[in-house]
Amino acid sequence: QLEELPPEFGRFSSLTSLKVNGNRLTVLPRSISALSRLTHLSLAENYLTQVPGELGHMLMLSVCDLSRQSGGEGHGPPFLLKDLPVSMRKLRALRELRLSYNNFQEVPSSIFPSAQDPGMTGLRVLALDHNPLKRVDDDLAYCGNMERLLLHNTHINSVNASIRHMYMLKELWISDTRI
Repeated sequence: QLEELPPEFGRFSSLTSLKVNGNRLTVLPRSISALSRLTHLSLAENYLTQVPGELGHMLMLSVCDLSRQSGGEGHGPPFLLKDLPVSMRKLRALRELRLSYNNFQEVPSSIFPSAQDPGMTGLRVLALDHNPLKRVDDDLAYCGNMERLLLHNTHINSVNASIRHMYMLKELWISDTRI
């Protein structure tokens, strides 16, 4: 199992898909931002505690899976990842973001627009299931293209009115919550 990706990894500038699931990665090299053609990035089942801001430079990224970032048996806390860098607001092409089985207590603010960046308004799938998520932010309404919102097995106790602006929503998973 890989414990790190070498910095030279950024030299694969033609790479469009990268899947390094089920390894022991604790950090990503900054050179990952050189993978400017990457559309699919899957880092599920690793030991990441944070995502480098350089991920926000991968403007062609359409699918990103950061699910199950845990220390594993005997390797620290069960769920490590709890936030995303604000630079990810630049990822307008992102259509699917999987953050299942982590330590998110709120919807990451990097999903929403700011004065400088558009936010992930093109998201069609957002998976935040199996997180200690306490509430769904009103700003989620900015994700008007959302088709699948997975919030099951969280600590939310209500779905706010902003969800009514998600006209494209086809699937809402809220089982095993406090609703």
